[in-house]
Amino acid sequence: MLKQTFDNTAIAKVLTREDVLRWNLWSKPEKKECAIEALENLIQAKNFNISALKSEKRRGKTTYQANNIEDAITIRLLDRYIRRIYKVRQSDRNRVIRQVKTVLRDSGHYTVMRLDIKQCYESIDFEASIKKLENDMLLAPSCIRLLNSISSFCKNKKLKGLPRGLAISTTLAELYLEAIDKHIKVEEGFFYATRYVDDFFILIDKTKEKELKENLKQKFNEIGLSLNDESHKKYIGPSQDAEFDYLGYNILVKSVNNSENEVTLTISKKKLDKIKQKVAISLNENKKIPDFNLLKQRLTYLTVLKIIKKNDNGVLLGGLAYNYRYVSDEFKCLRTIDGFLMNMKNQSRFSFNNEEKEMLSKISFYSSVSKKKQGKYTRRKAEKISRVWKNV
Repeated sequence: MLKQTFDNTAIAKVLTREDVLRWNLWSKPEKKECAIEALENLIQAKNFNISALKSEKRRGKTTYQANNIEDAITIRLLDRYIRRIYKVRQSDRNRVIRQVKTVLRDSGHYTVMRLDIKQCYESIDFEASIKKLENDMLLAPSCIRLLNSISSFCKNKKLKGLPRGLAISTTLAELYLEAIDKHIKVEEGFFYATRYVDDFFILIDKTKEKELKENLKQKFNEIGLSLNDESHKKYIGPSQDAEFDYLGYNILVKSVNNSENEVTLTISKKKLDKIKQKVAISLNENKKIPDFNLLKQRLTYLTVLKIIKKNDNGVLLGGLAYNYRYVSDEFKCLRTIDGFLMNMKNQSRFSFNNEEKEMLSKISFYSSVSKKKQGKYTRRKAEKISRVWKNV
């Protein structure tokens, strides 16, 4: 059995530089050992009972985070142990998109099913998930105790399902949905299926479409889940002329005589609208609290590649050029954002002078993203820039 300890050795493995800065753990390297030992004592003293989680609204949904460093580290270690024991690995979005594009080139007669689970996290039975883990007898008692403590917090707050925002919730959701993944892959007529969190893409023999829909509906009902019927969250149709949104892309398929299908990927309208919303919020924030340099930084931040995280395995990048690397139009769709910004800057309500208008004219989403321009931001600077968009 994997060692599941919460001692200073385990803590040191998951503690990050961001933790040290955020929680002010130590100021000098020679104080590191004492700080980690003190953290271990805090964890042990709480006997794997967490304090109340803190909440905040993000994109219209309530998310939760640990209220102190000892709970943050304890939950992180718990998540690490469950992922290792059960070999849980969330799909890589870029790999999923690459594979979807490849299989859609197949000129065979298939049905595309793009499905989404309605209120996925809120619908998952937290207590049933813990019970299954307990019955498996693979997790240490301390881990089960910690899970029950999080569950108790949810019950006291009358929260349904898994608390959004915690890494452990993502892991438990992956475990819960494995039953659906396995079920799809044994269906008659199955050709290909993938899932990213709660977004499914399925390619199946068109003669088996009705049967699969009924079977899936029954399987989802068995575990307390249901599919989203909103038009932008669901698509079912022939693969040779399919058009649907998936993971931020608009995917368009056209059949070609005696050849493979032509598959075109662009940034979805919904994502483009979100970028416009961020531009508008930035301009309005500058109107309320004038700071033209910060406005320029915000608009530039939206256009460039930036380092999200550094670790021993390399660098994790973020930004439109990285997140939408498989577009087929060389990012020409971003010209609509440039047009939107140019129109907004000329509106009298923002009161930009000619010099400021000229500076804003030099900011181009299309140019920066297509040229993969990079920007460097400290954690503190990135937070200051992006805080106005937290509900977008």
